[in-house]
Amino acid sequence: MWNLLQAEHEWALYGDACDPLSPSAPEYALKALQRDIYLEIWSPVLSGLAAGARVMAAGGGTGRFAQVLARRGLRVELVDASPEAVRRARRHLGESVPATVADISQPDTLARAAYDLVLAVEVPCYATDPSRVMRQLRAALRAGGTLLFSVEARPGALLSDCDLSSPAAVQAVLDDGVITLPGLKHVHYYTREEAHELAQESGFSVLGVEGVCYVPDGPLGRLVDAARLQDPSHAEEIRDIERRCRSHPVLRDLPRAWAVAAVAA
Repeated sequence: MWNLLQAEHEWALYGDACDPLSPSAPEYALKALQRDIYLEIWSPVLSGLAAGARVMAAGGGTGRFAQVLARRGLRVELVDASPEAVRRARRHLGESVPATVADISQPDTLARAAYDLVLAVEVPCYATDPSRVMRQLRAALRAGGTLLFSVEARPGALLSDCDLSSPAAVQAVLDDGVITLPGLKHVHYYTREEAHELAQESGFSVLGVEGVCYVPDGPLGRLVDAARLQDPSHAEEIRDIERRCRSHPVLRDLPRAWAVAAVAA
């Protein structure tokens, strides 16, 4: 609940500045780069989808991922709990992508056994009960359908999340990885193994768990030159560092988030 309340509060205060699809947003280029890094990691799954495959962007916000997938010829739908995010998604996406205000943790929100792909970027980790959300995502998939989701990573968050600014907050992440900052956010942080288990225990066969956001919003965030983010050469520099971090024997376990691909078992 804290996450939704804070989101609506920030929408009221900052408007377009919070919308990653608004060109006037300060992080417009950064959020686009993050999206592209996720899509690169998940490209083997996405490239295997047939044209017209049915896709659900669960907790899809203003449509940052839905917009790209719809342009690829997929039948995309979006659900988010934030009325303002959905209002903006409808504006960005048009009538071709149905966008609905609803709580994906509730069993009647998503159609059952209806989707070839469900996308939930940084969604389960902000739920009060991540396992409950994961079960609803599983129920929405057809047999053999794929879930692409991400969660906040414990190691990278400890090094880069500015909200973890007190010893008590750091201790909570070190203990069970769950923290509530009243009036700000509620988050479950995961190790690589815990992210794998979250999917497996919810009825999925895990294809892979990859680190993401070592640079944007991550431990190496100082490498981002905001003034050059729309320069293709700088964006490629960052993508290359992300690739190298994912395979580095030490740095591979220090991302800001885990990107998980899993198949409905």
